[in-house]
Amino acid sequence: MKLSSDLTFFRKLTSRRAHELASILHTPTLFDFSSSEQAPFFLSILLHGNETSGWDALRTLVQEEYQNKNLPSCLILIGNVQAAQHNKRMLDGQPDFNRIWEGGSSPYAKWADDVISFLETKHPWFALDVHNNTGPNPHHSIVTSIDATTMSAARLFSQTAIFAQQPPGVLTRRTSAFCTSITIEAGLPEDPGSAARAREYISVLWKAGAVPETDTSDQELFQNNVRVLIDNADTITDDQVPKFAPKLYRYNFKIIPEGTELARLVVDHARLRAVDEDQRDQTRTFLTYKGKNVSLRRDTILSMYTEDPRIARQDCVCYFLEPMQV
Repeated sequence: MKLSSDLTFFRKLTSRRAHELASILHTPTLFDFSSSEQAPFFLSILLHGNETSGWDALRTLVQEEYQNKNLPSCLILIGNVQAAQHNKRMLDGQPDFNRIWEGGSSPYAKWADDVISFLETKHPWFALDVHNNTGPNPHHSIVTSIDATTMSAARLFSQTAIFAQQPPGVLTRRTSAFCTSITIEAGLPEDPGSAARAREYISVLWKAGAVPETDTSDQELFQNNVRVLIDNADTITDDQVPKFAPKLYRYNFKIIPEGTELARLVVDHARLRAVDEDQRDQTRTFLTYKGKNVSLRRDTILSMYTEDPRIARQDCVCYFLEPMQV
């Protein structure tokens, strides 16, 4: 694990864009600016190299508000800089950096364990992982716990939240064992408003030093019970990914009606498959096949839908949500 506490170096680093970080850092780096007087705030950015709003939010916040004064007590993890150099979620041969945090024998899982072990010694009061969406979604937060403090933190960012039952291996599920933890999904990375929204959120929490008490009475909470995958995703090419119906993203966080066509298969061995949080096959519950056409078997709420064939192969096509009461 690469560790640094050089604040001067970090300030200089904020003059660089995300794609330039690899030539300086070379590898994921954890910056330790914690103090003995205050529990630190843990911030994670660039676990996905093409999701740059977290870095843009942090660099502008530091440049404009903390250039001449110390940062609040904090720990900052800058993740997959190699993928960021190429504006990709991850590089070929790499795992998804937000799927390695709950065990495993790979060097990446060992690195993740080392990061978590170090964080636990620092007793952070909050953990925030900043992401972008791959399609038009409302800004929302993702939680792995639904206690009052976590839900207040989620509502502070957005009215919409998802209680994430899956996928396994996400960072904030691991950190929620020892501190309040959320992920924020700050829209598309090319939208300047995404970085601005993330920056404002970080700034409010840094200045407060605690999660402000927030009215959550209007909060919309969903759980992502089902994830839609592509069979044999690691053996097919982007051209073999099913052809998705156009503009399905307009249904994100809305009900997509029974009978709506999702996709048309290109090759028979790259079918769409729905799995629940226990990785049990739920395809027959949600999807129906007529020849090569794949349609919904029931009314469903869609989220995180992507039209990008590479991301669909590397991660998933979308999630199916259910409303949830706290």
